[in-house]
Amino acid sequence: SPFPRMTIFNTMAPAHPVPLFSLYTTSLSDGAFNYFNPQECEVIFAAISAVNLCEFCLSFHAMQMAQHGVSAADVQEISNGGGNIHNYHRN
Repeated sequence: SPFPRMTIFNTMAPAHPVPLFSLYTTSLSDGAFNYFNPQECEVIFAAISAVNLCEFCLSFHAMQMAQHGVSAADVQEISNGGGNIHNYHRN
């Protein structure tokens, strides 16, 4: 991944990630959204993180996009705030 592990993961309160990752996992489960699959959700999450300049979220979602089959070039472009996220929407 082009993003190193951020030190913020080492400084979070132990209970903080539990509800955060619970909501995240639920959002990617089968049938969570009528119109988006997990790959498309990751692209959306990463694009929002890039627009918000949130390195914490962006590093996580960039890694997850790669694991969901988004090409390295697209991960880099979306992470830089560019790219056509509509490439990942089914017609």
